[in-house]
Amino acid sequence: MSVSPDFVIGSYMSAFSEQCDGESCYKSAIFTDATVGPCEGVNSDFFPAGSNTTTKYSTCRPQLHAAGIGTYLNPVYCEDMDLRGDVTEETVYTAITDLGTIFNVPYVAESLISDIRNDFSIAEKTLQSSGHSLKAIWCGHAF
Repeated sequence: MSVSPDFVIGSYMSAFSEQCDGESCYKSAIFTDATVGPCEGVNSDFFPAGSNTTTKYSTCRPQLHAAGIGTYLNPVYCEDMDLRGDVTEETVYTAITDLGTIFNVPYVAESLISDIRNDFSIAEKTLQSSGHSLKAIWCGHAF
């Protein structure tokens, strides 16, 4: 928060929880009363007040939005459990496409997706030529 962001991207919903030491918060995050105000009230859990059946704690996303700071949360780990799904190669591409749309740079997103697909193709060919099989893969790209 010290850099006054215009936008915050989170991979997990805990990234948007409030910072606290007590048991009332799920995890410690970077938001405090001093930076975005209390993370409580209507829609602090992105559900109408009183109907929160899927999350156990509030997030600061509404307060960030009210302060003019946009947020994006990986859909696979969003607050609404009904919207979650399995992580696949396609969910990664969808998130990249979403961010390309948000920042009005769809060509950058398309290029990154093309690079990732190419990396997977190279890895697959390398494995095939080595006689080994792929058991697990972890990759990371900055957007």
